[in-house]
Amino acid sequence: MNPLERALDARLRLVETTLQAGTVKGYRRTARLFLEFLRRRFPAVTRPSQLRRDPHLLGWLEELWTYRTTQNTALTSATRGSHVLQLRTLLELMDDLPQPPPPGLVQRSDIPLRRYPLPRPLTAEEDERLRQIWESSTGQLDTILYLMRLTGIRIGECVDLEPDCLRHLGGNQWSLHVPHGKPRSERWVPVDDRVRQLVERLAFLRSCSPNPDPKFLLPRPSGRAVLMSALRQHLCLAALDAGIQRLEFLHFLPEMF
Repeated sequence: MNPLERALDARLRLVETTLQAGTVKGYRRTARLFLEFLRRRFPAVTRPSQLRRDPHLLGWLEELWTYRTTQNTALTSATRGSHVLQLRTLLELMDDLPQPPPPGLVQRSDIPLRRYPLPRPLTAEEDERLRQIWESSTGQLDTILYLMRLTGIRIGECVDLEPDCLRHLGGNQWSLHVPHGKPRSERWVPVDDRVRQLVERLAFLRSCSPNPDPKFLLPRPSGRAVLMSALRQHLCLAALDAGIQRLEFLHFLPEMF
C-alpha cells in the first residue's frame, strides 16, 4: 500500500467503530472507486498531500456521472451523492496527518440534489378495498401485510418479529414488541384486538410450518430476503386485485418498504 491507500484504510477502520455494516460497505466501495480512478488516471498520486481539487477530485466527480454498473445502468443522483459525502468524510478525517490533504477538495456544490419520486397517496376507497381483501383472507402473506397496515411497522421489522412479540399489559390492553429496525432501536406499539388476532393466527401458521426458526414469528425457510421479496410481490398483486392500476403507485410499491 502507498501512503494514500494506508491513510484511507485507517479511516475506514475508524468509521467501522461507529457505523453499521451496510454503511461501512458503502464507504469501502467509495474508497475503492476513488483509488481505482487515481491508479488509472494519476498513478503518480500516492500521498494525501498530493491531492488537488483540479484535476483529481473534479476528474473523479466527472467519472461518477459516466460510471456504469455491471447492469450497464448509470448511478442515481442519490448514489452519487452518497459517494461524494463519504469521500469528503474520509478526507476530512485525515486532517490529523503530518501532511494532510488540502482543505476544500470536496465542496457542498459537488453533492447532487436527491430526487424523491413520491407517489400519490391511496384514496380512502382504495385503502378500504385493500383492507377488505386482507381482512377476508387467512393466508400468511395477507395476514402479514394486514398486520403491517394496522401497526405501521416496516417490512424489515415485521419479518424479524419474535414468537413472543405480543405482550399482555392487563385488562384489554396489548402491546407489540418491535425489534431493532431502521430507527436502530426497539419499541413497543399499542395494539387492539384485531392485531392480537392477527399475531395469534401467524403463531398458529408458524406451528404448522416444518422446522420453524425459534428466533422468529414468521417462517423463513428460504431466508429473510426471499420472504421480504414475496411480501412485496404479494402487495402488488393485492393492489391489482383492489383495482389499483396506477402505474406510478405499482412501480413505487417495492420502495415503500
